[in-house]
Amino acid sequence: MQMNKMTVGSIIYSKTAVENFGRLFVVKSLDTAGNMNLWALSSDISPVSDAVMVQPDKLNWLRKPTQMRVDAEVQMSATWDFVQQPGVIDSDTMAAAMDCVEQYKKEEKPVEIISAGEPVVVDPRDVRDKIKDLYDNFSQNPEIYLDYLHFSGQFYRYSARNQILIYMQNPYSTFVTSRTRWAKMGYDIKQAEYRKSMQIYKPVPQKYFDRNGALVSVKDATRAEKLKIAAMAIPLIDKQYFAQMPVWDISQTNCPVDDYPKIYDTGHSSVQHKELFEAVKQVAELEGIAVTVEDLRSIALSGYYNPADNTIHINSVENDTKSVGTLCHEYAHALLHNTSSENIPAEIQEFEAESLALVLLSSYDLPQDDIDVGYMAKYLDAAKEMSDFSMEKSVQRISKAMNHIETRLQMQINVGIEQPINAAQEIQRNFMTNIERT
Repeated sequence: MQMNKMTVGSIIYSKTAVENFGRLFVVKSLDTAGNMNLWALSSDISPVSDAVMVQPDKLNWLRKPTQMRVDAEVQMSATWDFVQQPGVIDSDTMAAAMDCVEQYKKEEKPVEIISAGEPVVVDPRDVRDKIKDLYDNFSQNPEIYLDYLHFSGQFYRYSARNQILIYMQNPYSTFVTSRTRWAKMGYDIKQAEYRKSMQIYKPVPQKYFDRNGALVSVKDATRAEKLKIAAMAIPLIDKQYFAQMPVWDISQTNCPVDDYPKIYDTGHSSVQHKELFEAVKQVAELEGIAVTVEDLRSIALSGYYNPADNTIHINSVENDTKSVGTLCHEYAHALLHNTSSENIPAEIQEFEAESLALVLLSSYDLPQDDIDVGYMAKYLDAAKEMSDFSMEKSVQRISKAMNHIETRLQMQINVGIEQPINAAQEIQRNFMTNIERT
């Protein structure tokens, strides 16, 4: 295809040093040597004052509505690598963008100037290899693994892979979501943080159909095929792939510090330990695991799980805080004992159960005994001796079990709450409801 001569409004694809991924840019201006000032195009079309909406048309060749960001300009030299695209932004839209810039300046908002800089040296290892390295570190250093368990307790609604990706990019994250979700809660991303997003993966459903033995996306169907699809004469096949999605931590937003408690309080700390005990007990019993509180004739034994009859026994001398911690710990053992494959060696099952117990305790800010941590480290050493041990598979199983527990616990806790929900609780509930479960 013959490309037009580069001009104001031309669209290019390139990658800057501050972002190690490619994106589309629009040429705002260029000199005779070919050096350019650019505006970034963003697929996030949340209403903002520092962007101009660009609708797809035959001139710009864009495939979906896009926003042209004017709060920052990228300076790119003529020698920088880029690929010119066939589309061009029309003159009216470019004029609207210039008007937006002038209004932006009148409001005394600084326009960020970014230099494309020197090419980024791309690590030859892909994300998969980096994740493998992290899992290897977990296996070799129980302290690093314990830190990750504490971290993952905050992100149980995310998949194990996304938990790992968030941890790799910012181990100090507390609450993470997309710009759209932050905007719905009334907050925006700080200007200086906009290009410092973390990348996770979201599932994207796609519909395909069979064309002479080959799967073809519905969007690539011919007009005749689309008519047959609409008439259900051609069956569709649902498939799913994963696309990158930018997310930001609460610390990267303009959320006031005074509002932090509304977000940080995920319902855990507001739940009394006795109420939490009853919720865990109810969940366990609904799954066929009997829980009894009894005199165990010992002040040293807090409780235990008996796999022979699938029962949990809690010492009646324990206070609320200690008893709920013990119950969480034993329930973790019971759950994984009932759901783990018989082919998984006992050493690996014990390691995963100890890990799940620590995640659950951490999630509800319950105290963790050094003995529990020691058990986890002990069983990690034992699990590593097994030829079929995989830290990645263990973390995935732990993550799924944690999601299972939390989902059911929150249902039980919500049922048990009789007092009216105040505004802060409503915000926290909406926050947790809106987090992408990827």
